[in-house]
Amino acid sequence: MTNENLKLLVLEPDPKIASNIKKALQNHQQITTEFVKTIRAASRRFTEEYFDCILTDFELPDENAVTLLHALRRTGLQCPVIMLFDHVHIDRISESILNGLEYYLLKTEKLGNILPAFILQITGKYRQNRLNNLLTQSKGEGVFLIDENLSINYANPVICKILGNPDGGITGKSISKIMSAEVLAEFNSRIPASGNQDETHFETKSLARDSSEISVNFQVQPLFDRNTFRGILIFISYITEKVRLRQKLRQSDKLSSIGQLISGVAHELASPVAGIIGFSEMLLSNSNHVDNQKYVSIIKREALRCQKIVNQLLTFGREHKPEKTMLQINQTIHTILELMSYQLKVDEIDVTTDLDQNLPMISGDDYQLQQVFHNLLNNARQAILGTGKKGELAIETSTESEKILIKISDNGPGISPENLIKLFDPFFTTKDTCQGSGLGLSICYDIISEHEGRIHVQSEPELGATFIIELPVIYQQKPVEIKKKPAAKSRASRGTQKTKKRILLVDDETVIVDLLSRILASEGYTVDTARSGDVALEKLSGENYDLIISDMRMPGINGKEI
Repeated sequence: MTNENLKLLVLEPDPKIASNIKKALQNHQQITTEFVKTIRAASRRFTEEYFDCILTDFELPDENAVTLLHALRRTGLQCPVIMLFDHVHIDRISESILNGLEYYLLKTEKLGNILPAFILQITGKYRQNRLNNLLTQSKGEGVFLIDENLSINYANPVICKILGNPDGGITGKSISKIMSAEVLAEFNSRIPASGNQDETHFETKSLARDSSEISVNFQVQPLFDRNTFRGILIFISYITEKVRLRQKLRQSDKLSSIGQLISGVAHELASPVAGIIGFSEMLLSNSNHVDNQKYVSIIKREALRCQKIVNQLLTFGREHKPEKTMLQINQTIHTILELMSYQLKVDEIDVTTDLDQNLPMISGDDYQLQQVFHNLLNNARQAILGTGKKGELAIETSTESEKILIKISDNGPGISPENLIKLFDPFFTTKDTCQGSGLGLSICYDIISEHEGRIHVQSEPELGATFIIELPVIYQQKPVEIKKKPAAKSRASRGTQKTKKRILLVDDETVIVDLLSRILASEGYTVDTARSGDVALEKLSGENYDLIISDMRMPGINGKEI
């Protein structure tokens, strides 16, 4: 690039010298000059606007020009500085050079003759050095420079590798020869038009015609000379792994949303199921007909089954704060097996368990451990389905050297040796995108580590896999004996004491209000109802109650707010 426009800031307090500088530069239209007299004024200007070069007298009204060099260093402005001296003053010149000065001139009669060419030469050299640094020092980035005819003038080794030409050989070629049609169309739409000099960014795939699909980020910087387009400086970053990571995170977020949806649906089902169970119990207690009792018993049994599934979904899908309690690991395993029983049955996978009934207790977060077992069992299920053979799952618990061992084995395809070492890495997966995010085993590893345990796997190709979890044993002290309370009074005697007790029942579910009202009324209570928090507060403002029974989750004012 030659004859480019440049901006020059001149610090000269002497009007005569300033006039001579102005005359010397007036015939050079590519140099735009601005004059100031003090370092304070100069500091204000070069923090407001970029200058290609600064020309300054050493002697200034407020400070000498060394202070200017310090100010430039503080602001981070990088541009050449030319300093003017009355004569060869060794101490002043040495001090200036030690503080970063590169160029100086003496105020001789020939200054006006050499000054324009000198400014153009050092600014051109500085610009070229900056460009060379950008081209050669961009770590991990591909860089190339194309001219106004879209031919490649320069390409660094990284871009050659990205384009499939590690030995070079693309300099001089048109970009249309090395880019795919899709990328070229995107690129052409970004080429500056109508004098637009803004830098632009975009992501695309399949950069080279002969390459596999890769993801790259383009940073396009147009180069202009006096509003004339001269070329483009392009930086290309290889971002295939970044894009893949972004896709995994989106899939993880989608799975989280599905979990929240399931939890919400389960909560909505909980109330009608509770109503079915409650009214079934009332029918059973009031019906003497054998067939009616049989049919109602079936309704109740199936409703209880639905309730159990709903409760499991609510428990598993709800977000919980980590909280360790004493728990029995066999029960945690049973809970997950019940939750997955239908899916395993549909997939024709037989599950056998060999659980040590004398396992000691452990200290753990039941919900987190459920998540671990669910991930491991679901991974095994998916692996078995890929083989096309009848599936077998085996779960075993035992104790060994102050540890509880849990083994989960399957007869799936096994795991290759090269994948075994990466199995617990975040986002590593051998599944299709729609089947997994690659986070499951990484999460399992983190949870078990938080429980001061260990998880590892034994596997050979075609021989299935066995995941082994080790958790530390916690021995409990002998529980304190609790004295039994006196036997409660009979239902008939209790009813006589409750007849004057008033209860306010608050719930937005009609079936729950009707059910609980009937049950409480049958026990001798006086029941008043409210179908919302607002109605409840109105009744509380004018009535006295002995007890309030309220749902927690309701539209408007909820139970906690009441």
